[in-house]
Amino acid sequence: MVKCEGGQAQGSNAQPCTCPPNRDHASIIEASSQGTVSRGEMKMTDNVVGTEVTRLFSDDELRNITSISDAIKVFEQNLGASIVQASEELGNGFALVDDAGKNRLCGVPLFLLSWQFHEGDFGEFVTVYAISNHNGQDRKYVINDGSTGIYAQLRGFTDRTDRTGGMLVARGLRRSDYTVEVEGKSTKATTFYLDTSAAID
Repeated sequence: MVKCEGGQAQGSNAQPCTCPPNRDHASIIEASSQGTVSRGEMKMTDNVVGTEVTRLFSDDELRNITSISDAIKVFEQNLGASIVQASEELGNGFALVDDAGKNRLCGVPLFLLSWQFHEGDFGEFVTVYAISNHNGQDRKYVINDGSTGIYAQLRGFTDRTDRTGGMLVARGLRRSDYTVEVEGKSTKATTFYLDTSAAID
């Protein structure tokens, strides 16, 4: 019989082991010598008895999952644990906005918490951490911009004051649509600016 003591297997077939002390793993070593058990399978946890793993979900439960809501329901019912949001637990809760998102920030009060300048493939751009308030709901956003609008405004302000945060934009963003000539063809373009108009009470 081969026993595991202190992380080392004792006996004629001794080899390093990661299972709990004094756990009988003779059958695992024998199976491993025959090439039927991978190294990963030799690691034993509380959910393993011999080489049989206790499964969290049945085949029927897995088969019946057809949507995210189904999966969440099965998870909560089986494990009794609540779902966590990756944006809150792994990220910082700020959502990256594209041009469509910038549209929604036009005319909406914004507080620019901080901003940083970075070098990109097409030159310098600014990354802004902003909090908005729309219809009484506060949202957190990351705004990237390298245009003659938001970027140029903040670049000029930072160069003048050395500040990189703490700006309230009472009327949010402003959109400017125009036409440019690209290789002899007219193309529509859009630039977003920080609206510097004062708020109307």
